[in-house]
Amino acid sequence: MDQAHDNDEISLKELIGKVRELGHTLRTEVWEKHRWVIVLVTLLTGFGFGFKAYTTKPTYTADLTFILKESAGGGGLNALMGQLSFLGGGGGSTNADKLLTIALSDNILERVILDTASVNGKADRIGNHFIKTYDLHEKWKKDTVLQGFRFTTTPSQKQNRAIKQLTALLRKKICAISFEKKSNVIATKVTVEDDEELALVISLVWYDNLSSYFMNSAIAPQQHNLKMLTAKADSIFALLNGAESSFAVNSDKLGVINMQNKLPVGRSSRNMQMYGTMYGEVIKNKETVEFMLKTSTPSLEVLDTPFAPLEPQKRGTVLMLVLGCIAGLVLSVGWFAVRIFLKKMTAE
Repeated sequence: MDQAHDNDEISLKELIGKVRELGHTLRTEVWEKHRWVIVLVTLLTGFGFGFKAYTTKPTYTADLTFILKESAGGGGLNALMGQLSFLGGGGGSTNADKLLTIALSDNILERVILDTASVNGKADRIGNHFIKTYDLHEKWKKDTVLQGFRFTTTPSQKQNRAIKQLTALLRKKICAISFEKKSNVIATKVTVEDDEELALVISLVWYDNLSSYFMNSAIAPQQHNLKMLTAKADSIFALLNGAESSFAVNSDKLGVINMQNKLPVGRSSRNMQMYGTMYGEVIKNKETVEFMLKTSTPSLEVLDTPFAPLEPQKRGTVLMLVLGCIAGLVLSVGWFAVRIFLKKMTAE
């Protein structure tokens, strides 16, 4: 027991000795010999961090939240849909998964870029506002295709190339979306440099285009089915009208009653019954689809919209100056310490 205690005490003494030795080495071998280099690196790094923070433009973030209301149809509607399986359909991911994928798709972001809005008192395409805010003309000076480019109403190869670059930038740095499964709440976040109004505009336009596209795509299968059933019902109704007219004409022609004279009347009567049954089934299926279209369609409902003024976000110059000095001190001292350590290992 005493021996184990002595070993622990020796180990602690050795540790303290190593720390003192390291401190002595840093003081005599690093600081005294290279103090001016360390001070210079520390100050340069600090001023570099501070200058970067000072010249960095503030960012504005517009947050918008909305709730995804799933259909309340449930099993009854699913059973009805099973009866209409001949019309097609399919499973796949949930509406929330689809919504998150659609939100950052090229299709939706392109709609945002080409949409028109008023920013800082000037109505223009959002893509042109974006080019101005991020000074993309300066960045595109060496690009012979996009040099001086502006969005117009005429599609072109230049426009497609510009859209490709802007959608990538929107997806990477500007637009973000998240989903809370428990509450079905979806949050979008739009962060723009140095332009509060553009952040607000993009947030609202993004939601409008996303909502419109999502709702149209959600009801597209039912609308397609309804269109098919309406066309079929109209076709059968026309046949039914024809059969009724034929039955009336053949009934009027009956003179001398014999089996041959009864044949057209019998056929017309049979057709009337057949078309009547078919028409009734199609109308029932049509009403089912109409009911599903009204009751089983998901919907989006806005909870919170962003509004001015937005709080500018920017790192403090003084804080970044201090952090830069600390980083410069650690890097410079560490550099010399590692060099000394490697020399000692080589000498041994």
